[in-house]
Parts: sequence; C-alpha cells; structure tokens
Amino acid sequence: MVKGENVKKAKKRLMLVVIFFALYLVVLVYRSAGNSSTIRVVYGSVNSSYKANGIILRNERVVYAPKSGYVIRKVNNDTRVPKGYLIAQISTKNVDDSLYNQLEEINNRINMVDDKNAESFSSDLNKIEDEIYKQLGSIKSDSRMNKFVSARNGASKLSLLIEKKNIIATNNPLSTYNLEQLMQEKKNIENLLDSLYINLNSPEAGIISYDIDGYENIGFEQALNIQSMNHENVAETTKNKDPNIVNSGEPVFKVIDNFEWYIVAKIDNDKMNLKEGEKVKLNIDGNLLDAGIKTIKHGEEGDYVIFQLSQQYDKFTKERFISFEIIKNSAEGLLVPADVIMNKDGKQYVYVYSVVGIKQVEVNVVSSDGKNAVVENVDKLDGLKMYDVLVTDKEFLTKQLSIEDDSK
Repeated sequence: MVKGENVKKAKKRLMLVVIFFALYLVVLVYRSAGNSSTIRVVYGSVNSSYKANGIILRNERVVYAPKSGYVIRKVNNDTRVPKGYLIAQISTKNVDDSLYNQLEEINNRINMVDDKNAESFSSDLNKIEDEIYKQLGSIKSDSRMNKFVSARNGASKLSLLIEKKNIIATNNPLSTYNLEQLMQEKKNIENLLDSLYINLNSPEAGIISYDIDGYENIGFEQALNIQSMNHENVAETTKNKDPNIVNSGEPVFKVIDNFEWYIVAKIDNDKMNLKEGEKVKLNIDGNLLDAGIKTIKHGEEGDYVIFQLSQQYDKFTKERFISFEIIKNSAEGLLVPADVIMNKDGKQYVYVYSVVGIKQVEVNVVSSDGKNAVVENVDKLDGLKMYDVLVTDKEFLTKQLSIEDDSK
C-alpha cells in the first residue's frame, strides 16, 4: 500500500517537473520573441535585382549619300514616317536665288486667275468698251453737224481706246495662251531646280534619326564579342561633323524599327538565375520596361543575355551603351531576413525557437534581394511555419555551426 502511494507521489512529482519545464521553455520562447535579436517568419515577397551594362541593338537601316553636297533636312529628328516619305535632299550645286524669285513671280501671276481678279479685269474691259461706245457716238454727232476737226480728234481718241483695250485683253491672265505659257515656264524652272537636288526618301516605315554611331549594322554575335559594354565605346562617326555637308558614301540618316529592339548584357547568372523565355523588368534611367529573355549564352568569362523589348523610352533612338537594372518577377512565400540563413555543406538552414529548444530547419532560397529572402521548406511536413520565431543572434548562430562541426 505504501509502495503504491510512493509510486503515485513519484509520478506526480515527475509530472510537475515536466509541466514546469514546459512552462519554462514557453516563457523562454516568448521572452526571446520580444528580444530585438529575434524576428518572426511572415508571408511576403521580394524582387531580386542586378545592375548591368549593355549595348542596344535595333533594326536600323542607314541611308547613304549618292553624291557630295549640301544636306537639306525635311524631317525633324525622332519623327515617325511612312515608307517612301521625303526625309532629306542633297544639293549638288549652289542654287541661284534668282530661280526661286522667278518661280515665285510666276506662281503669283498664276494665282491671279481667281474669281476676284477675273471680275477686276472684266470691269476694266467694260469701262473701256463704254468709253469706246461714247466716243463713237460723239464722232457720229460731230460728222452730222459738220464738225470735222472735232470728229478727227474724236477718231484719234477712239484709236487710243481700242489700242488700250487690246493691251488689257492680251495681258488678261484668263487668256488661255497666257496661262499655258506661265505653266510651261513654271515647269521648266521646277525641272531645273529638281536637277540640282537629290531626294532621299525613307526606305521603310519607322523613326528617323540623324544620330549615326557606327554600330547600326552589328548583329548579336558581334555584340557578344564587345568586351567592355560601357558609354566610352560609342563611336564618334558623326561627332564634331558639320551636319549640313556630306560626302559621297557617308550616312545621312537612318530609319529605326520602333516595334522590337534588344539589349545584350554580360551578367553573373549565378546570382540572377535567369532562364530563356522568362519575363523580367528593366529599369533604364527610371523607366520601367517589360522585357523577355530571348537567349542566354554561357561563356568562360560570364554569361551574356539578350533581352527583347517592344516599349521605348525618351533616349531610345540616341543611346547605344547603357547602364540599367534587371528586376526579376516577385517571388512570394515565407519571408525571412537574408542574414539569418546559414550555409553549411552546400545546404541552407535557419534556426527557430520551439517548445523543445532551438530547432534547425533546412530551406531552399527561392529569391532574395540581399536584405530579405523568400524560402521554401525541404521537409514539407516538419518545416518552417508562419510566425515561427527565428534566431537572429549572429554570435549564437556562429557558435551553433561550430558546435555541430565539432560533434562530427
């Protein structure tokens, strides 16, 4: 009987010890959770980004000067034009201003053929015809009254009036002969001026640019061979050159396809883990553009990525070598500070407080922005959970790894 009571008392004491120890651990965990060196696991997202330098490749068609001369631009820089549009003219000789003055005078005379001027000339002719009619009446009256001297003077005035009428009628712009003559003179002068100019039309629809840098005709393979992708590589094809004078064979302008363009960049893909076909965003001078990864080329000195874009930004037609930021799509999941993830033997771990003490949890990093990381559990059944309290004390984590190494 006594023995049975002793056993019961022993069990009660053991139960109290277990309960006390459990309460102690719970208090320890929650006290630790309030400590500044710990933080809870939450659900969140991160953007992983990478800064890079690259070269812009566009579908560009350069138009060259067939002859030397003076360039007359008909279209402003960065203007969208259809195929066949007149972009520039080359004057092979100095054009005499008198030709333009003659053409302007002829055009003014042709423009006189309108309703208002027609009424003016008709009015002048009617006035003279009225004077001629009156003068004929005076001559008849003087003849009947035997005023022969007055009749002769009247005949002289009549002759002058008839001559004046003929002059006005001959110079009338409504005269078919006179108008045809003016049109022929205009055509002759225009043909002469055209012979002094060479018209350069757009071979394709697109954006016109007069900024020629010498990289218009390079392809992907040539771009990959460019060792240093920075602004210092820009060619000075048109720099410090008079834009109004061109020599035979030199570029005058280029037409840029504004639908698709590319950026070739050298990156450390171990950090970004980019994949062909993946969608990313590129931050170029504060402009956030959508891009697709067309191709990834692996090399000994790094990886080259070809980004494909269809959106433009303000300096799209002017820049060739650019600095930009690659932003991967957001990853969502269990969010932890990046610096609490410990690497050991090729695996990644975090440490959390639990009712049985500090627990080691193996995880995989899905994405990281350097400050925070989205992770997933290796053990789906007994892994990291929402609101778990993480151990963030660096000194403890370092010692813990050291203890584990010594125990092996």
